[in-house]
Amino acid sequence: MPLGDAGGAFSVLLFRDGRLVAVESVNRPADHMAARRLLANGCGLSPEEAAGEGFALKAYLKGLAAAPA
Repeated sequence: MPLGDAGGAFSVLLFRDGRLVAVESVNRPADHMAARRLLANGCGLSPEEAAGEGFALKAYLKGLAAAPA
């Protein structure tokens, strides 16, 4: 599932069995750093959430940090 534009800056999210397992980023350092944190913490990001209009990995990560534990 691609994020960004295909014109040189994008990230591709790979889901397996509904779980985020990999992210490849090209010229999107904020996506790269957010993806590293999400993958390390075993985030619950679903393919449906990532497919939402205007979805951004960095904003999703910030939302998780702001959510009550």
